[in-house]
Amino acid sequence: MSQGSTLVWGAANWIWLAGPVAALMLILLAWGYWRAAGSGRLRILAGGLKILGVIILALCLLDPLLSGTAPGPAPINSSSSPTTARA
Repeated sequence: MSQGSTLVWGAANWIWLAGPVAALMLILLAWGYWRAAGSGRLRILAGGLKILGVIILALCLLDPLLSGTAPGPAPINSSSSPTTARA
């Protein structure tokens, strides 16, 4: 992020839905992996990636926007004329 830009939630009113749904999905995910058979490393990797996916989906539902100012056009100097070197 550049200086002067802020993060704005475009759909912050959806937090009431995104939060509980993400929490429920994470609880069900943890319960499913707790009971699953398989190697520990593979379960941790797969579970971690699914947790990351659930968090990203919940954040996308809230519509994050980066707000800031854009640089405008350079000012035109009307007195600028080609200068010549004096000898």
